[in-house]
Amino acid sequence: VGEAVVIGCAGVFLWRNSVLEVSSIRVVSRISYLVLSPALMLGAADTFSLEHLSAWSQLSLACVFHMFVGWGLSSLCGQLCGLHPSERRMVTLACTFQNQGGLPFVFITSLSHSWGKISGDPGALQRGFGMVLVYSLPWNILLYSVGLPLVRAHVDDEQASYCTPGPLHGLKDAAPSCGEEDAAICMQIVPPAMEIGVPSEEAADVLETPGDAQAAEVSASRPCRALCSEAFVTWVTAPPTIALLLAIAVGSSPLQKAFFGPSAVLGVLPAAFQTLGLASVPVNIMMLAANLSRAGGLSQTPASSESRSVGANLGHLRLTGRAQLVVFAVKLVLVPLVCTGCSILLLLNGALGKPSDLDPLFVLVLLIEPAMPSAQNLVMLYQVEGHSDAATKLSSAYLPQYVGSVVTMSFWVLVTLATIESLV
Repeated sequence: VGEAVVIGCAGVFLWRNSVLEVSSIRVVSRISYLVLSPALMLGAADTFSLEHLSAWSQLSLACVFHMFVGWGLSSLCGQLCGLHPSERRMVTLACTFQNQGGLPFVFITSLSHSWGKISGDPGALQRGFGMVLVYSLPWNILLYSVGLPLVRAHVDDEQASYCTPGPLHGLKDAAPSCGEEDAAICMQIVPPAMEIGVPSEEAADVLETPGDAQAAEVSASRPCRALCSEAFVTWVTAPPTIALLLAIAVGSSPLQKAFFGPSAVLGVLPAAFQTLGLASVPVNIMMLAANLSRAGGLSQTPASSESRSVGANLGHLRLTGRAQLVVFAVKLVLVPLVCTGCSILLLLNGALGKPSDLDPLFVLVLLIEPAMPSAQNLVMLYQVEGHSDAATKLSSAYLPQYVGSVVTMSFWVLVTLATIESLV
């Protein structure tokens, strides 16, 4: 945690001195998305051997359960707190997808040197990293098949809000800021009874949230098969997914010997990928810190034209207090409470095997993952999709969450270590 704070301070420093601006944050986020994150997967391809995938498959199932709990609790709390649909969507994403890689890697690295259970095991560090990556398989699938389309839909919502509704016969003239495609979308969501300046009650309800109406119309008019097909294409064409599939193909086949091991002919490739991939964690932390600085209104020296244009009105760059409270309570308290409690019950009942026979690292990953704060990848995806304001808005909920996680993560890690000491 201390390392993450120091790296975050570097991001604040770069924002403060105008080295990082809105446009440059977007560029660096694209570099992380297209190069650094895929390199992290390719550099650890030996993790995805058939032996590891089989032995650690329960971690992948646990990941699905953890995300389902986060999604269900955030949806319920968002409804109870009366959050706006667009905010509720961002809150649900933040509570469903946790920081499944960066922070667990930090904990495992530290514990591999200081925790008596694994400090004497020379392969503990690599094995722990491998377990985290196997745990993350469903996370990757859902992030890029469900999360990424939702991020893109949020961008479409913002664009749709600029459409100027009018009579259907003159819609394209009445909405000069929209292209033909956007005009067609507006035709779907504007009721026929609409008149300029005199909307019907039904139309007024629709116009309050044009993006949500658009999403509802499109979803209702498209068959489930088409939506699933689109989700699959979105997932399979994402650069991190391509890297993951290549890593599984190499790691689970005889090709692994050509890339990994003392006699590997092509060993220089995974070594280079590992070096690149290790940069993804600090880079993402710095970009998150820069977005937090922007959301917090930290001025730049010298002030850039981008910061001056935003400085006058920071309200639209922050989630409401209720939304931030939901993210904090669900992600740091409710999700780890439910998930860790269920995991401990399974361990006590022997459902995961005899506790004394389990690898301590397996139990460690199982118990600490749901206690992690929200994923930085979500902020990166908003940047990559070209909506910096949404990235900064989501980051505003990360500031209290990451500060509070210093306490909550420490508590859950202590609970985890105590559980392992007593059971394993």
